[in-house]
Amino acid sequence: MRQLGGFLALAILATACAALLTSPSAQEPEGYAFHRMVDKDLAIHWNLTRQDAEVVAEGYIQHIGGVYALRYVTVTLEGREAGGKVVNEAQTTPSPNWLKDPGAQGLFRVTMPLKGLEAAFDMRADFLIDPTRPGDRGRDFRR
Repeated sequence: MRQLGGFLALAILATACAALLTSPSAQEPEGYAFHRMVDKDLAIHWNLTRQDAEVVAEGYIQHIGGVYALRYVTVTLEGREAGGKVVNEAQTTPSPNWLKDPGAQGLFRVTMPLKGLEAAFDMRADFLIDPTRPGDRGRDFRR
């Protein structure tokens, strides 16, 4: 009986490790070159395409976890000069932009006309966290 308990504990441990390895926050999705955890509840994944006079960012946002709904999500493509200062930006709203449950995703595409000062590009996401339990308070992650 003691040996059976040891095997059961080992099986539970192996299952827990496998769940961690396959959780959304532990793996980066294939097909996207850039990834960022915006907050413990939100991740953003995107690709950049630079064309003649513009840069296009396409990707998705993903509600990673937590007990809060994420609403009024916006994503901003930032153009930065060599020193890191933001010199250009373009914003869009993912569809959908209200992510109620963990695992929910919203697609986006944002196009930014170039000004010629951009040396690097980055993405930012802004959102509200909506309380889903009585007594909770939301957090405002908008600029």
